[in-house]
Formats: sequence, C-alpha cells, structure tokens
Amino acid sequence: LARPPSAAASAAPPPAFFGPRVVVAVLGGATYSELRAAYEVSRDTHREVILGGSTLLAPGGFLASLAD
Repeated sequence: LARPPSAAASAAPPPAFFGPRVVVAVLGGATYSELRAAYEVSRDTHREVILGGSTLLAPGGFLASLAD
C-alpha cells in the first residue's frame, strides 16, 4: 500500500531571499499591522525582514497603552 505524502513533503519550498536582511526594532511593542507590513516588504523585495519588539500588541492592548 502506498503511504500518503507527509505534510513536509507536500509543503511549498521556503522562499528564497536575496540581499541583506532587514532588521526592524519597534520600541514599545509592535502591532499586527506592522507585522503585516514587514511581511509585505519581505514578499515584495525578496528580502528577509526580522521584526522585533518588546511585545506584540493586540488592538485592545494598543488602545490601553495609549490611555496610560
């Protein structure tokens, strides 16, 4: 009997990156929209984008931080 292909075998190959990495550090925490923007830059430029920050803020947490 033939075995079904594993998830790893059927997954798309990892993207090829060209050029230097882009490192983005966000002070005070990054938002999901900034994470999405980093993904889009990576996709469009074929460069690895590394987003770092003290926390990943959800919308409610972001609004609470503005109130403080």
